[in-house]
Amino acid sequence: IGDIIRKQPPTNPGADFYEADLLGSGDAADPDLLQFWLNKFGYNVFAATTVALQRDHEQNVSSVISNSESLFQDAAHVTAATHDLFAELRIIRSSKKSKDELTAQYRGGFVGKFAVMVQREAEQANWIPLSQEMLQPYAN
Repeated sequence: IGDIIRKQPPTNPGADFYEADLLGSGDAADPDLLQFWLNKFGYNVFAATTVALQRDHEQNVSSVISNSESLFQDAAHVTAATHDLFAELRIIRSSKKSKDELTAQYRGGFVGKFAVMVQREAEQANWIPLSQEMLQPYAN
């Protein structure tokens, strides 16, 4: 999925697609309800990413991450691939920040446990290289 998102960014619906439902339900305030909310989507990395963004409920999210570690590991891989792509695009657009600075900034939106998973995935990644030709349509 990481390579697909890097090659075709529009295939990533992002966390926004699920966040309105999660916030509307109030389920993030209870770890059992949060787990139930996540489970209703099956093995869905985008729903997991939405959960990982709920920093106001870090303890509940960390509990759910522990209960669904393989799902969150896959979500971390997709997130790392997405962050890498976004950083490359920002650099093309003349960002003064390095890729490491940009990806660290992006990880800051997640609960700590998930941010560490994303960083580890980025360090171990073996994605297809991004070419300037591939990035150019998204650079503007």
